[in-house]
Amino acid sequence: MKIILCGHKHHGKSTVGKAIEAEFGLRCFSSSHVARYQVYDNSKVLQRKYQTADHAWQEKDNDRAEWYKQIQRLNTPDKTYLAELLFDMPHAAIYDGMRCITELEACRDKWYELLVIWVWNPFNKVSESSESNTIQPWHCDFILPNAGNLPQLCNDVRRKFGLILGVGV
Repeated sequence: MKIILCGHKHHGKSTVGKAIEAEFGLRCFSSSHVARYQVYDNSKVLQRKYQTADHAWQEKDNDRAEWYKQIQRLNTPDKTYLAELLFDMPHAAIYDGMRCITELEACRDKWYELLVIWVWNPFNKVSESSESNTIQPWHCDFILPNAGNLPQLCNDVRRKFGLILGVGV
């Protein structure tokens, strides 16, 4: 099984990925972290602002549209390029942070065992424009609310993914 986590920034995608990883042993990788060197090498904008790819990645919230544009560039012409790179990493099963609907559709066409989850925190009113995210909740297989505290979120992950993966909880 391959899992893609989608959602707006700061809604808990990475936290959900880490919870799945801790509970079920499925490795989670952030798309921007995996692509940070290629994105930086291809972006004059990021090179002017930051000394290194790692620094640009740490400050990615300040340049979301540029990261989106550069990841789309990596995924041209093959819309699954970054997903393949990520899923080919040792024990990788979770792609944290897909943001482009055409890339998501290409991944759905390529992998039948794909589960797409929208992580949503109703208390976080931050949303993103189509300059940095074209995936919407209705494009995903289900919405995972992140409305409680961390122990509650981990319990929800354990219960819901245990059902999905057929693991007793």
